[in-house]
Amino acid sequence: MLINKEPFHEPQTINDIIFGNTESRLRIEDIVSDTETIPSSGKSAILLYGVFGTGKTTLAKMLPNAIEQGKTGEDLSLPEEMIACQQGFSGPQVMTLIEAILSRSSINASGLHYFIIDEVDNLTKLAQQSLKSALNTTRGVFILTTNNVSQLDKGLLDRCVLVEMNAAQASEYLNVARAIVSKTGVDIADVDLLLTIQAANGSFRNIIHNIGRLARRKSQVPPNVIY
Repeated sequence: MLINKEPFHEPQTINDIIFGNTESRLRIEDIVSDTETIPSSGKSAILLYGVFGTGKTTLAKMLPNAIEQGKTGEDLSLPEEMIACQQGFSGPQVMTLIEAILSRSSINASGLHYFIIDEVDNLTKLAQQSLKSALNTTRGVFILTTNNVSQLDKGLLDRCVLVEMNAAQASEYLNVARAIVSKTGVDIADVDLLLTIQAANGSFRNIIHNIGRLARRKSQVPPNVIY
């Protein structure tokens, strides 16, 4: 049997996200249930920070609708605004877009606008300071992601609820790895799966890719050969 492509496995709900620690999971649960209200107490943003590939952007895309449901019991009527930050993005570029959106009434039941700002560390220092001012609003919820939290303006951080998104223990990914392997028809021992997961250094993308590669190679070993 030849496996040409590993099965694609991407989280479909927040419950599918594998958090690196319990506190991060609890903070997200509090926010989406509106137990911890955003915006409130000077915080209008959630910052998902951590190493590459741990699901920050995937989670960021899920949060607007989940937060709206927690606040109102309804889905978003107005899609969130996705801003993918390019290296050297300037303050006026970002603020012109945000201010134009905030100046309009939201048709969401909550009356809020939702913004996803991916790789916010790519903003210039001036842009970060401008964004810091924008976060003073009570009319929007901002979801930020970064791989380099140390490069962010301290005032910007102070306006965010911080959620660490670093690698979980290898065993936390084992059920996902088993699910991937089960679709290939190849039998792989847990000990081999765990070694492959550990080598991915917390990157969910690498875990999926590497498990698929392992299954492909296993499928190509003749039955009488000890792997």
